Amino acid sequence: MLALVLFLSACKSGDASQNAARSLEQRLLSGAAPLAEEAHGSPRALTLESVHYGSFSSPDAEELCALFRYDAPAHVEGLDRTLGVVYAADDLEVVAGCDLMADDVQVSFLPAADGTERIFYLGAATHQGLTSYTLDLYKVSGAAWEPIKTGLPVIEEDGAVYLTGEKVLFVTPEDVCTVYEWNGETEGFEPAGTPEGGTIAEGTGACVFPGGPSTVA
Repeated sequence: MLALVLFLSACKSGDASQNAARSLEQRLLSGAAPLAEEAHGSPRALTLESVHYGSFSSPDAEELCALFRYDAPAHVEGLDRTLGVVYAADDLEVVAGCDLMADDVQVSFLPAADGTERIFYLGAATHQGLTSYTLDLYKVSGAAWEPIKTGLPVIEEDGAVYLTGEKVLFVTPEDVCTVYEWNGETEGFEPAGTPEGGTIAEGTGACVFPGGPSTVA
């Protein structure tokens, strides 16, 4: 927690604020760089995009979740990647990291029943005019981001998905919108106003590609 307190205290003054921000960024980068190199077999340049304070690995943990953008495409098809890393807030030691592959990455931090936060990821990638989506929900367990079921359905071909806070919006090609809301008690998304007896397909994520929709394990 000390590192975060010093950073926030320094933010009250001009030069000290900039120095503290640079110092924190460099320390976060130094922890993330080995993860990026291990994942791709060579050093990778990263840019810090955001930092979120919360409890991820346990209810009493004080942690930071930082998102880094790879400075050059890491995928053979040119898709960008974002690296998410959870750190202990007191000494900025790395707890766990995860690569997220998409041209556009959105992340939402969702409260869980045990007092921790789940990390929900919506990725969108466009190739030859077709946009594909990936939706994943993670809990930080040990030294890993563990994927868990989202409660969300498979995305319709040519459909679109939007993330707004704790809600996910599915839009069909006919512009019909369905809203799914996060339920912290059940730790999954539930459709708003589901008819009695209605069911949806569950999975850890969903994508749409040429030839029809498919579920991501």
